[in-house]
Amino acid sequence: MTLARALSLELEADMRMRGDASSAMVAGSFLEEAIQTFRLIPREHRTARGVDDHLERIHPRISEMGLKALEAMVPISAGPIDISEYVRYSEELVAGKELPVAMLALANVHSGVRFRRLKDNAARLMQESSIRALMGSTHVGRDGRVVAKTPAAGRSGGDSPGDDLALWSTIMREYRWEVDLLCKAHILPAARTVTREHRLRKEDLAHVLRISAIVPTDRVEQFAKGLWEGFDGDFSTAMHVLAPQVENLVRWHLKRVGAKTTTFDKEGIENEVGLSALLENHQSKVQEIFGEDIAFELEALFCNPLGGNLRNEVAHGMLADHECNTADAVYAWWLVLRIAYNSFWNRTHPQPEESPDDPQEQGPADSA
Repeated sequence: MTLARALSLELEADMRMRGDASSAMVAGSFLEEAIQTFRLIPREHRTARGVDDHLERIHPRISEMGLKALEAMVPISAGPIDISEYVRYSEELVAGKELPVAMLALANVHSGVRFRRLKDNAARLMQESSIRALMGSTHVGRDGRVVAKTPAAGRSGGDSPGDDLALWSTIMREYRWEVDLLCKAHILPAARTVTREHRLRKEDLAHVLRISAIVPTDRVEQFAKGLWEGFDGDFSTAMHVLAPQVENLVRWHLKRVGAKTTTFDKEGIENEVGLSALLENHQSKVQEIFGEDIAFELEALFCNPLGGNLRNEVAHGMLADHECNTADAVYAWWLVLRIAYNSFWNRTHPQPEESPDDPQEQGPADSA
């Protein structure tokens, strides 16, 4: 009976595909359910009933359905947004300054994403949208794979697991929109102004990183290489250097506070765990080290399939040539620069205590 049910699901997918390409997503969902049903058959009965042959036939069909679903999707766009004022502000913030001060202005051209504000905005959007509350969503990668699924949000006030997943999906959607805007309005205009006015050398960046307390001492040259390539406009090389080094940076800091970053297999071999597991298993420690906002951005940019997922995309060679210069890559490059350079500046320019008679000049982070 289980076999018959699985075969009927596959036939249902065939029937759905007799329509137009817009039915591909529905057909794919029936094929996914068919695979899960085939897997319910005990292993000792699979060979006699050809279960492995059925699974081998269905798997490539799911990828085919995903690609057809992508072709059938219709882009939804709003009107243009005038960001010329923000671009001009970002350029003027770094222009005409000595290189160290210009770099400080670039590192603080924006104060960064605030997780609490982002979460509150996402919760408000979910409350205001009845459609988001009633409908779940399926997230398809550029190669047609289903990379994530979000259930419909209930009306339980955020108490159910489905509500948490729906809220996280909304947070990530708003985050990626904000990252795209920050890159175009602030980061790229400021970075281009710095490179236009100054001759920045890799040795200069290495000097900064040696003084910074953030970067591991034995990884200075690699971080300097990644940051320098970003200033040169080669974000493909920048990400392939920086993404694995960001994972090591998180691991290095966790080890320094005594966190366990390895696991033992059944043979007693000790293996380092990946960035996703580090951020999940040591969430509170990561927040103590980097702060809540940067801890969120590390996960969103480097690990989450609804975000940039840069660590996994780079590690598994999933990025095509044209996908290496996305807003996610540019923003991740700037985030590393911001963390490292602010650490350098704070160590070399200790701030005097403020007094009522000695007002402090407004810094770039405050003006941003």
